[in-house]
Amino acid sequence: MCAGVLNACIIDTKLEEKDFVCGTNDDCVSGYVCFERVCITREEFFSRDAGRAGGSGGGSGTAGGSGGAGGGCTLECPTFDGGPDSGEPDGGEPDAGAPDGGVPDSGVADSGVPDSGTPDAGCDAGTGVEVCGDGIDNNCNAQVDCAELSCAMMSCGLNGRVCTGLMCTCGGGGTPEASELTCNDMRDNDCDGQFDCADTSCSGRTCGANGRTCSGTSCTCSGNGGTAQTFETTCSDTRDNDCDGLTDCADSSCSGRSCGANGRTCSGTSCQCSGNGGTPQTNETTCSDGDDNDCDGLADCADTQCAGQSCGANGRTCAGTSCTCSGNGGTAQATETSCSDGFDNDCDGLADAMDPSCMTAGPDGGYTSGTSPQVFVDACSQAGSTRHTFGDADDDVTPVLALPFAFDFYGVPVTQYWVTTNGYLGFGGSTNLTTNGNCLPSPFAPRPGIYADLDDLISTNGLCTAVTGTAPNRKLVITWPNMSHFNYGGVSFTFSVLLSETTKTIDLVYSTMTGTAQARGIDAVVGMQNGDGSRFNELACFQSGYLMTGLAIRFTPN
Repeated sequence: MCAGVLNACIIDTKLEEKDFVCGTNDDCVSGYVCFERVCITREEFFSRDAGRAGGSGGGSGTAGGSGGAGGGCTLECPTFDGGPDSGEPDGGEPDAGAPDGGVPDSGVADSGVPDSGTPDAGCDAGTGVEVCGDGIDNNCNAQVDCAELSCAMMSCGLNGRVCTGLMCTCGGGGTPEASELTCNDMRDNDCDGQFDCADTSCSGRTCGANGRTCSGTSCTCSGNGGTAQTFETTCSDTRDNDCDGLTDCADSSCSGRSCGANGRTCSGTSCQCSGNGGTPQTNETTCSDGDDNDCDGLADCADTQCAGQSCGANGRTCAGTSCTCSGNGGTAQATETSCSDGFDNDCDGLADAMDPSCMTAGPDGGYTSGTSPQVFVDACSQAGSTRHTFGDADDDVTPVLALPFAFDFYGVPVTQYWVTTNGYLGFGGSTNLTTNGNCLPSPFAPRPGIYADLDDLISTNGLCTAVTGTAPNRKLVITWPNMSHFNYGGVSFTFSVLLSETTKTIDLVYSTMTGTAQARGIDAVVGMQNGDGSRFNELACFQSGYLMTGLAIRFTPN
């Protein structure tokens, strides 16, 4: 019988028969597999599988095995393919274990009618190759799909499922996962047909470097806790908003962008003060540009670092939070009233006599005084000029001279004038010589008169008069050239008075005033008064240093 043949050919007689009776591979000892319910070696399994067609033999009751004398191990064991019996009557014994339909014969002698030839259920005796995911024992070894050794790591299902041990599990080519958790490997790790961000299991999970996460079906920048941006434009939140691995100013996209309060911007890889349109400074020292130079939220004098610093032209400095006049070394004044201290007390750029505030009007004025735009004109150098010379050069006066055009002085028409060496001129038909005067109005100062520098001066080159221009825009120019002082040495004064034909303005222009401060005003009176002193304009009276080079004053009739 077949069992005897098997025992004679392949079963080690040293082993118990029970070691070879099996239903699955698990019933066999190590190194054996279950084949047609008998444990055989793997080598024998492949040898028998190749020879299943069998050879012609002499034994009856077998199903295609080769016959023989029955001695030794030369017999090839029969294969049981579920085919029909030979058609010969048997001795009432059961078939050898390959029953039709999977049910053994009853063991009762039959009449020689062949079995139906129906294969065992699910067994495909034709191919002998296991298909690892169809649920069928394709090679008729009672091992189905992944239970078959040849199915190891072979596909057993959709979307990358493969046989692992006895189970059909997800392989996917990546790390097998019940739900997709690895979302950046281009693998369908949970074998659901979707990989990485296309798998809803990856929603919100990391899918790339520097904070990229799955959003929808795409791998996008998360913003790393900040606002997600294609290029970093939020440069002060300490977040890598564009997921390039660089944060705030370290990201070149932030160059020049705001990175902090009060005008701080990215410069290089640092957040620095921009100067807010001004010069960037660690501490505010530019206090007049209207800019918050040190980015502390305070500009100019509002910044305590500007205290005492220059904040404007002509000596203005920060005091408290305001830009005020410092007085430029003198007493700070809203309007200049200290007119002989040599300081620009009201920070208007004009000191003492140069400041219109120091030009005092009489009871009803008659003229408005202020800085003159008139440049110096030297009558001595004009064509047609007249030089008036004197014998002793001290305390001299010209004859009465005719005005070259109609002129009004304090509203009164005048036609004649005369000039003295002591720095003044008078109007009318008679002269009046003096060396000094008192503060205006004064009967001691010849009147009506114009006092450019009423003082005790000495003429070394005479006095000059000239007319410039053409009617009706002529000017009478009177010049005192290179005057010295009776009481002070080292003095050289050159100045002019100009009368304008049409506008009736009077200009006092000082070209050179070289000498001590005392020589330049301590004994002098500067101004004008009418014939009885009822109307006058006084600029200075005995003020040391009042007269200076470049001083120019204009009296304009009201």
